[in-house]
Amino acid sequence: MTAEGLNPATLATISAEIRGLKDEIIALRQELHQCPELAFEKKRTAELLTRHLRSLGLRVEEGIGVTGVVGILEGARAGPTLRHKGMLKA
Repeated sequence: MTAEGLNPATLATISAEIRGLKDEIIALRQELHQCPELAFEKKRTAELLTRHLRSLGLRVEEGIGVTGVVGILEGARAGPTLRHKGMLKA
């Protein structure tokens, strides 16, 4: 992970928050793998991810490239932006 512009304390806080979500993320992955879906037919996957991202307080844009979703976390102040992209493959 590139951490340009982040001070060590901020990076440590972000890392701890991510580690705190480990069990929840693993459970979500296991749920997704129970019912695999083909490309552009991932309606259940999109619904699960949308619900999960909203539960984290993120604004969600749906219907990106058919069934894609984007979670948007807006900070309280202007400043550096961190982008993370994930893709699901069957």
